[in-house]
Amino acid sequence: SAIRQIMQGNRIAYWCSDTPTSKTIIETLGTTPIPSDLSIARSGLCCAELTAKRLLPNDATAQTLTSLARDIKLWRRSDEQATRLADIAASGYDTKKLIDMLSKGVVWSDSLELIRKEYLERKGRALDELGKHVIIKDYVGMKFGFSLAAVLLQSADACQRLLDTQPVDVACIIFRDGRIAFRRKDGIDVDLEQVAMLFSGGGREFASGGRIRGVTSVSSENFENVAFTVDRNLKDFFLR
Repeated sequence: SAIRQIMQGNRIAYWCSDTPTSKTIIETLGTTPIPSDLSIARSGLCCAELTAKRLLPNDATAQTLTSLARDIKLWRRSDEQATRLADIAASGYDTKKLIDMLSKGVVWSDSLELIRKEYLERKGRALDELGKHVIIKDYVGMKFGFSLAAVLLQSADACQRLLDTQPVDVACIIFRDGRIAFRRKDGIDVDLEQVAMLFSGGGREFASGGRIRGVTSVSSENFENVAFTVDRNLKDFFLR
């Protein structure tokens, strides 16, 4: 697993999570040959804040980055810089290069601006495509809208577009690589964290995500079949 690969190159592992950690991850951390510090917190802090608090409590750069991370994680979108960095991360830009740049306190550059401009054009087209594949299902009085999304989209952006443009209470985005994301409108009484657990995922009450078992590729040709599988899981969950 990815966790084991990371731990192979380090003498000490620190794992933190701001959402429930799966049994598989806990078991993996518990059986590794090196010490691991398992920190699972529901304190309202995001992972970046938990890590900075533990490892870099007095580092100015870390404080700046955690503020940006919190804005992105909780979908506040109150900081334009956080939004721009989220776009760069979603664009496919080399993660190692981005982390190296941020670690030096550089949070933006002219080259990143050009990359973001190109990404926003692709993102706009991908968001427009969401309306071409929409299926609406009703579960105990709540309307769930299913749509097929390009991998380049962030789940929050895709879900919000569906909520804004379709008569649904909950957005269910099925990505072309088999990932799935949920987001509800304000005032809708459903715990999406519990829903995501049906797909080996997690998150928060208002937004969550996971992966559809056995599905690695979704296209317009098999979208209805994949949506049917998801629909069956949701029916079992709500009608149990």
